Amino acid sequence: MLNTSNFAAELKQIIESSCPGKRPFVCDGYPSECHVMIVGTNPATPLDMKWSDFWKHHYGFDYNLFVCKYKDARKKPGRSRTRPRLDHIRHCLDELHLKGIETNVYAREAKNQEELWEYADNDRFPNHAVLNLLTKALQPPKAIIPHGDVATSWSVEQKDELPADVKIPNRKLPHLRNATDEHITYICDWLKRL
Repeated sequence: MLNTSNFAAELKQIIESSCPGKRPFVCDGYPSECHVMIVGTNPATPLDMKWSDFWKHHYGFDYNLFVCKYKDARKKPGRSRTRPRLDHIRHCLDELHLKGIETNVYAREAKNQEELWEYADNDRFPNHAVLNLLTKALQPPKAIIPHGDVATSWSVEQKDELPADVKIPNRKLPHLRNATDEHITYICDWLKRL
């Protein structure tokens, strides 16, 4: 487990904040205060701000500003199917007094997996160093919810590296863009049993 100054130093070193189109994670406040990691493939909606513009040293990640910019970006054609499901899960977390962090195996913004695979592997911005840091944070997550094949493969590969008490659903989940109401209910019920 890292102390506060080591965590902040490592996070700063890992995240190249001047790189547009790279979104390593979003949360409300400091990632080290989050209880649940929701892991997908990559962020799909390009934003006109750098990730570092959302980071406030005294607060952490400004989720409210992110949501405003995200909603502005989504006014353009193409409604997200993932975000409403993430919002539902966030609502479940709020009811349980838990904080969540949304992250991905790749930090590159791309509208779909086909577009993501067009980039060379390093240009997809593998997010492994951030994911590794988040799982060994000041307060490692209680749970990790991987959704989709890429995130599920990552969680299987990392299982032995994760703290022993981190929970992962036994059920393989589709990417949230393809999740049904039944999948979301399963996730919320599973979170209640943590």
